[in-house]
Amino acid sequence: ATMAAETPSMLGKAWDLLMITAWLGLVHVAVAVFAVALWCLPHPAACAVLGAYAVAGLWPNAPPHPRWGMRIARAVTEGATRYFPCTIDWEDERAY
Repeated sequence: ATMAAETPSMLGKAWDLLMITAWLGLVHVAVAVFAVALWCLPHPAACAVLGAYAVAGLWPNAPPHPRWGMRIARAVTEGATRYFPCTIDWEDERAY
């Protein structure tokens, strides 16, 4: 099945923009926090932030994933396919 780009309503466009902003915004905030932690490295809070990033990066993320996380991932994916000119070819959409 292919998720084709639709013409969303004004509310749908706002929702898509919110999901794209949440996705890209959180990535940029995480990078900024990482950079500030590196800049302030001798400080214990900076070490704690970098340690938390290391633990989060190495912690296994095995199924079952939380339902709220899957709903957010689906909303971001659907919003991105409507916002950007792209399509997704699903191998097993129900598994996602």
